[in-house]
Amino acid sequence: VRLDEVAAAAARLDSQGSLGNGLANGAQREGYLQKKGQRFGWKKRWVVLDPTAVTFYKADQSAVASSVVGAGQIKKVLFPSTTASFGVSFELITPHRNYILVSPGGRRS
Repeated sequence: VRLDEVAAAAARLDSQGSLGNGLANGAQREGYLQKKGQRFGWKKRWVVLDPTAVTFYKADQSAVASSVVGAGQIKKVLFPSTTASFGVSFELITPHRNYILVSPGGRRS
């Protein structure tokens, strides 16, 4: 899977105003998304998509990434997510974990 598939899924989220264009530091898109936690519900995360990885931060001003998914780790991109049954969503499938991402405006509390 190439990151352009992730970028295409992310571009569809732009209709929700989540991710922007024309970014600094080589990033293709960045913005807030809701990420399903492994143990504790949904968490708001700043997501940066660049040519080599999808990087998650706790906030847009965070200096240290909370998690990084390299392009080589992504085996499949599902849009819309088959797991999240609400909002605008997509899912990154990796050998060790599935990352479920939803536009902040698309998730029900």
